[in-house]
Amino acid sequence: MGRVLLAVGISMIGAGLLLTVTPLSVAGSGWTLFVLAAVAVVALGAGVLTGLERSVTSTASGRLPTPDGRPGVRTPGDGFDHQLANLSAGDGADRDALHARLEAVALGVLVERRDWSRDTARARLKEGEWTDDPQATAFFRRDPASLRDRVRTVLTGEPTAARRARRVVDELAVIREDESG
Repeated sequence: MGRVLLAVGISMIGAGLLLTVTPLSVAGSGWTLFVLAAVAVVALGAGVLTGLERSVTSTASGRLPTPDGRPGVRTPGDGFDHQLANLSAGDGADRDALHARLEAVALGVLVERRDWSRDTARARLKEGEWTDDPQATAFFRRDPASLRDRVRTVLTGEPTAARRARRVVDELAVIREDESG
């Protein structure tokens, strides 16, 4: 379809140039009106064909299909992203679930990369002795939100626990990267 439209466009440019340099373009000439009407019909036809093609090939949802054709293919991290997006500032159950999930991941990373026992890793998480990032340590110590954090929550709509959880993930990624080689 693209080639057809390109050909139509080039022919219209050619017709326009022809009309500007020939005596046929004198106002009121029968040939001029015929060529202009033909160009208008061709342009209208190309527009209708393009509209029909787009109406047939577009998707109703506006989403692109997945590469393998299966709908709803999940990628690693989707569940965590969904959990953070749905976290509210006042819901303690959601925060507890997020805390448990990240604690399990952190324990695994610290045991694997720093050769700590699970008990040592758990104690260092609770004491904040596993990283220098104050937001990440505050997540596991369950420190109350500061005034600055509360203001930021009001302004951005992102709860303090979600921001702290993102910092934990960032720190764990650094630990895995730095200590893996």
